[in-house]
Amino acid sequence: MNFVAIRDESGREVRLNPAAVTLLRTAGDGRTRICLGHEDHAVVVMGDLDAVEALLTDAEPPPVDPTLALVS
Repeated sequence: MNFVAIRDESGREVRLNPAAVTLLRTAGDGRTRICLGHEDHAVVVMGDLDAVEALLTDAEPPPVDPTLALVS
């Protein structure tokens, strides 16, 4: 599991698991709302939508190819 460090809207550092992110939504003023599982479980972070998406996408490892288990 890879955690990503980012600043919340209060300037505090938070670390989250990019694999748990279900929704990104702009929150205005250069901020992004990151939903974790459900929209009620969210954190607003500093950074526009594209920058936050790039940060989370780059941090998450690529999915494992399920066909590799078939190779012996």
